[in-house]
Amino acid sequence: MAGARASDVLAAETDRTSAIGESIAQDKELTKLLLRSVGVPVPAGGPVKDADEAWELAQEVGVPVVLKPQHGNQGRGVAVNLTTREQVLAAYQAARAEGSSVLVERFAQGADHRLLVVGDRMIAAARRDPPQVQGDGRSTVAELVAAVNADPAGEKTIPPRSARCDLMRLGWRCWKSRATRLIRFRRPETQVLLRQNGNLSTGARPLT
Repeated sequence: MAGARASDVLAAETDRTSAIGESIAQDKELTKLLLRSVGVPVPAGGPVKDADEAWELAQEVGVPVVLKPQHGNQGRGVAVNLTTREQVLAAYQAARAEGSSVLVERFAQGADHRLLVVGDRMIAAARRDPPQVQGDGRSTVAELVAAVNADPAGEKTIPPRSARCDLMRLGWRCWKSRATRLIRFRRPETQVLLRQNGNLSTGARPLT
């Protein structure tokens, strides 16, 4: 039973999250402008109108770059560490399918961290590693992914890992050109990155 002082929490939101705050957070360009206005470093880049303009801006800010919908969350339509025109054009179409406005930004190397701040205190931190599989010397990449998605431990995560397999399609397209999609790894220690971004909703694993 909920008590008089109980609060409702869903993912990163609570019953005290303001509608304005949520709207700002889901508009990546507005969030960047507000951060820049108070002196927080932000990546170079901005919105683009079409795929050709996306590649032009990518060349202007310098590759590698990130493409993502201007509005949204949970990593939907996000592609990172893109270096070629082919990758940028494909990523634009994927991002455009998630929203009417697409951003191109300079990619920043480093680990992905999620910080939980309550008031003026940091309560918790987690590093989020992008989804990856390890070769066993027998299986294809597709078979290794299926094994991860079938892991019962994944059902205890939110959302369940088995529900994420379809969300990895952008990652498959990004490294499809490397001819690794169906390779059977002879060395069991071989690691294959399925996606570059570390969103839990697209298969990343949190390390607290």
